[in-house]
Amino acid sequence: MDNAIDAEYLKKPFLEGLNITIDADYLRIASTATIHGEARLHKRFSKTELYALYMHVLRVAKEKNVKIGYRRHYRREMYGILVEYGRACTAADELFGKIITQAKVVEARGLHYGTRDDAELEKLQTLCGEYNKNFWRDAVISKMEAIYFDLEEMLNDIAHMDSNGQCTVYL
Repeated sequence: MDNAIDAEYLKKPFLEGLNITIDADYLRIASTATIHGEARLHKRFSKTELYALYMHVLRVAKEKNVKIGYRRHYRREMYGILVEYGRACTAADELFGKIITQAKVVEARGLHYGTRDDAELEKLQTLCGEYNKNFWRDAVISKMEAIYFDLEEMLNDIAHMDSNGQCTVYL
């Protein structure tokens, strides 16, 4: 039955206005009104990169006489989830490779009207959904990215303030 549905689907005309972008670190398959699949390879942060940024924020804060509070426990959280973060990044990288492979299958077949019947597109969308779960707020990769971007934002804010000590940075 599935082969019959697939054969029927492939007989339909191609979608108009289809834009397919497949790079080593980015995928987007979209028609004029719908994004059929989109994924971007995440940036992986090394232990030394995270620690160096943390220490740089501390150093700049001390130079600017900014008060430092430690109630967010960034350092403890960074080191606490580092091993799990590495495993999650490896799994996400492998999943992204599968997404690119499946996207090339979809690109070779083309998208036809009635994409609901396209089994290959459905596989791609399922993979993209699984990959995007890595970036939900409670996921390890998302937590580490949040810490990194918070530290970058703090560094930027500290660099642009006076050295009067009227501010507190919470790490």
